[in-house]
Amino acid sequence: MTFFALGALVLSWLFFFLAGFAWGRRRGKIEGRRLGLKEAPLAWRQESLIAGRCVLCQTSSGGQGFSYLTKEV
Repeated sequence: MTFFALGALVLSWLFFFLAGFAWGRRRGKIEGRRLGLKEAPLAWRQESLIAGRCVLCQTSSGGQGFSYLTKEV
């Protein structure tokens, strides 16, 4: 095997490795963003219920919990 053939082989492996890494990173970012959009409202609601006030606007519930939790259906 000549030096140029070995160099071409190494460069091709490097190219495929970097292409796979870039593809996986992009896919992971998209997946993470999608998961974050699904889980963020649940985390905010949980934090609001624990704290007794709205996390976003800082409105207090008056110590009696949120009104929508006490309504009977």
